Amino acid sequence: MRMNKHHWQWTIGIVISLVTCVLVVCFLVNKKHPESEYSLEYQQKLNEIFTVLDTGFWREKDKNLLLSSEALQLARQIDDSNSIAEALFFKARILGHFENNDSNLFYSNQAVMITERQGNDTLLAKIDNNIGNYYFTKDNYYLAMQYYTEVERIAEKLNINYLRWLAYNGYGLVYMSLNENDKAIEYFTKETKILNNNDGLSIRSNAIAKVNLGSIYMSQNELNQAERLFMEALAMTEQIRDTAVICDIFIRLGTVHQALHNHSISYDYLYKAITLAKQLGNRRLYGEALFNLGHWYATREQYDNAKESFLKSMSIFSDIGYISAEQKANMALSDLLKLKGEYLESLNYYKRSVALNDSILNLKIQKKISDFQWEIEFQKKKYERELLLEKYESQKNRNLLYVVLIVSLILIALMFFKYMRESLKRQKIDNDNLQEKIKTAEKINALEKFKHQAEIESKSKELITLSLQLVSKKDILNEIASTTHRLFKSGSMDENSVKNLLTIIRGSDNADKDWDQFKSMFEKVHKDFFIRLKQLGPELTDHEIRLCAYLKINLSNHEIAKIFNINPGSLKTNRYHIRKKLNLQAGENLEEIIRAI
Repeated sequence: MRMNKHHWQWTIGIVISLVTCVLVVCFLVNKKHPESEYSLEYQQKLNEIFTVLDTGFWREKDKNLLLSSEALQLARQIDDSNSIAEALFFKARILGHFENNDSNLFYSNQAVMITERQGNDTLLAKIDNNIGNYYFTKDNYYLAMQYYTEVERIAEKLNINYLRWLAYNGYGLVYMSLNENDKAIEYFTKETKILNNNDGLSIRSNAIAKVNLGSIYMSQNELNQAERLFMEALAMTEQIRDTAVICDIFIRLGTVHQALHNHSISYDYLYKAITLAKQLGNRRLYGEALFNLGHWYATREQYDNAKESFLKSMSIFSDIGYISAEQKANMALSDLLKLKGEYLESLNYYKRSVALNDSILNLKIQKKISDFQWEIEFQKKKYERELLLEKYESQKNRNLLYVVLIVSLILIALMFFKYMRESLKRQKIDNDNLQEKIKTAEKINALEKFKHQAEIESKSKELITLSLQLVSKKDILNEIASTTHRLFKSGSMDENSVKNLLTIIRGSDNADKDWDQFKSMFEKVHKDFFIRLKQLGPELTDHEIRLCAYLKINLSNHEIAKIFNINPGSLKTNRYHIRKKLNLQAGENLEEIIRAI
């Protein structure tokens, strides 16, 4: 009889469990499926944008910046950290390509923080390369080498040739800038081997490799070989319309033909470079083109034009912090003024050139000092580890001695002080009770915190529910008013009935009372929001403050327009006025700013 009862209880338990599982599965399917489709659609759109940016980030700055901002917004909506980091990387890469270096570093550092948490080494290597390029343009070769070294480390870890190519390209550029041509050739040769393996590297990568090798040949006065490589690179970059690299190649071709005494061809290339650099707004390339044009004027003994070009280029290099180029411009001016017999002014430019050169050399000295410090730090760590091991062994021996002594004392205590047992037991019971009280107190604190968080979440849900009720109320009242007008026009209602009904509707549509109720509940969830908002925009009207509050709880434009009983066009105008009063820039997102308050 007891067995039958036992089986019956088990049967009921299994049936209840199965029914519960079925209900949970049905709920999850109905609940999660639309959301998955929604996320999948956004992810697909993100992949399309990333493909466009990866194959043409150097084209149409404004368009690609908008695409990167759109990708960032989509990634945040689906809360995909990897996609957020990748969008930030592309934004930084575009800004760096078009010489907005400070913003490039800002977005790169943001991307690094996210990527390191996610453990995406491939993306981290690309971001590190971008940061290395930033420091390279600032003539900080030591920091640039650090980042390129990290790119190579990840490349070897993951065995990815594209990352190796990035690292070798960076190494080669640094050594070429330091006039260490043998090392530069070594890394550019490695770079070429990777390209020859045809691992799917882009046309742009091939073009950049040819430009680098051509620059080495040019420095070694192998001008015909340099020109051939530059022309091959030019054909490739024109194919993909990379205007910044095209401009750079024009400058190098102008320099080559000047050395070959093809002065008219040289001038044509330099003029094209200056025109293109102006269109791009790339001051670095513009300065380099002007600097080379100054040499062209100097060789033709047009000293005044040469001086003007050198001065303009020097000013540009100084503004953008391009120290090595500024040093060369000062030296060129010194040599030019010496030819003109203006020795005092020539001496002044010479002194500036030497001072700038010293600052560049200081970077090399800093690198050597840092390397030395790293070696000292390594030896110090090694010594500390050895001391730690010795300390561990010594501590282990002491611990063994302590154990022997303690055991001996315990045995003696047991022999002579049996009554201590009861005392120890009572002490243990007291300790257990104390620990239990501590655990109970911790549980109570945890429950209090959980309760507080639950209250906040509950109030937030009530706030959103109230907002949606306001939207629904507006819809219902508008529908009643619309229906009343139709009935009046069709003759189904007399004028007095219509007036009475509309008076009731207007009485029900008590916007001030609804706002007061909403505001009271809102301030419980988002304390001091209105105070901080007023501090950011003192000129905001009450109407605009209400709109900001609705944006804070993620209401859509359509829902907000219904609450205010206005059309979406008027809402756009209100949003524009708010942006203006909050002094937002073109790239800043109003919703993100409001939610951050």
